[in-house]
Amino acid sequence: MRLSYCTIFNELESSLQLEGCSISKFQILYTLYFDGPLKQVKLAEQSKVTKSNISTFMKRIESEKLVRKLFVDQEKRPKFILTNKGEKFFERIFPIHVSNIKKHIKPMPMSVNNYLSDITKKCGDFTHDEGK
Repeated sequence: MRLSYCTIFNELESSLQLEGCSISKFQILYTLYFDGPLKQVKLAEQSKVTKSNISTFMKRIESEKLVRKLFVDQEKRPKFILTNKGEKFFERIFPIHVSNIKKHIKPMPMSVNNYLSDITKKCGDFTHDEGK
């Protein structure tokens, strides 16, 4: 079982890297896309990135202009929010990632496939013709 997990994880990670994205970056973008602006600590918890790594990840992603800080009222710590560039980047890679996941889970129960279809729909229809 562990070998299967590692094989699938490595294949998914490799496919994300072809799109210029790491697993950690994907998790952060996914969390911000679906859960909205979050402080660093909450973002670390929800995206399964350690608190010690989140600061470095956020600086890197911020330097890529995929996220920006959002200061709310008098709060000392900012929340992070996706930029337009970040949203477009995520909306481009998300369906590719879901498609790659589906290749590996076809034998899984229909409920898993339905769940993936549902979250893909939440992102909207990212497939469009080049000529339009």
